[in-house]
Amino acid sequence: MKLYKIKKSRIDKKGLYANQNIKKGTKIIQYKGKIISVKQSESNPKFDNGKAIYLFNINKKFDLDGDFKFNIARLINHSCAPNCEVFGSGLKIWVYAMKNIKKGEELSYDYGFSYDEDYKAYPCKCGAKNCVGYIVRQGSRWRIKKKKKVTVDIILPNFNSSDYIKQTIKSIINQTFKNWKLIIVDDCSNKKTKSILKKFSKNKKIKIFWLKKNKGAGYCRNLAIKKSKSKYLAFIDSDDLWKKDKLETQLRFMENNNYSFTYTNYETFGKKIKFIYPAQQYDFNKFVNDTSICTSTMIVNRDIAKNVEFTNTKICEDYFFKCKILKKCNAYCLSDFLTKYRVRDNSLQSNSLQNFYWIWKINKRFNKFNFLQNFISLIFISINSFRKYGFKSF
Repeated sequence: MKLYKIKKSRIDKKGLYANQNIKKGTKIIQYKGKIISVKQSESNPKFDNGKAIYLFNINKKFDLDGDFKFNIARLINHSCAPNCEVFGSGLKIWVYAMKNIKKGEELSYDYGFSYDEDYKAYPCKCGAKNCVGYIVRQGSRWRIKKKKKVTVDIILPNFNSSDYIKQTIKSIINQTFKNWKLIIVDDCSNKKTKSILKKFSKNKKIKIFWLKKNKGAGYCRNLAIKKSKSKYLAFIDSDDLWKKDKLETQLRFMENNNYSFTYTNYETFGKKIKFIYPAQQYDFNKFVNDTSICTSTMIVNRDIAKNVEFTNTKICEDYFFKCKILKKCNAYCLSDFLTKYRVRDNSLQSNSLQNFYWIWKINKRFNKFNFLQNFISLIFISINSFRKYGFKSF
């Protein structure tokens, strides 16, 4: 059995993953290619076209050109916290495990790029805690100025969620990223829900606003955004859950790529268990035909959300919010399953016909769609929803 297998990577398009537990010092795979002179590599335009470069430096005179399909090792991605290292000379270059590697872990090594004036041309997406955002060898990373402290405010509207809210808040408190504040707007819930929330009100990182009348999720989210001050806004519903590294991984993804709007893959649980893979990127025109961005996976830059509000509709209030932001910028997917989206029978979103009605109404009133535009939008939304959930609502 091979020690590795090819899979989709969150660092780059593809990567190599451990197919079994690998012990430290194990020879994993050979880096294959053709030896060329440094002069050849410097003069060859294929190494200066903005595309992936599979060029391994051997010494001052020679490089190894690994840009061949038979060189599977070229798919190993860079990491600032690698689990592999490379040794050898000439055509005998091998990738070794520099630590014990667990089955399913992505293989990586330090590409060893030097720190020079072009370092910003090579952004790093490894997500390691010591990552400085660029592919620069370990000994030179100290030269890159550390970015300002990242902060995020979490927006949580709440109404009669006593069965779920405790678990949801705990998934936030347990985040590995700690520089967050949670803003809860309670929409005049029952006593049981309020008593649970009051137990969390002593936490200095949690601010709760109590409404005396029920005003809907859209109003609650808009109020929470007005009370926010952080650079980023994250959203979660009162019955959904986050994996513990959700904020840390997604915020690093945004900072490293200078994205203003991101979302992630997610898995459903409760009534249905499915793994949902949204498109890798959305603009406004694509989103109105495929509403696959789950609100509880979203993080947006607060500047891009200025003067953008959720609609005060009974349901689908988040649909127009996303539409408005997507008119300003594109949204990008982090292809990790970092959110668990609860599917239940009694939720407002569980009725497909209601969703159909409200999206039609929002498209007409807020997106200013004519009949044909609206009809096409809803047909495609329905098709894409059925592909993801079966008969579950969009």
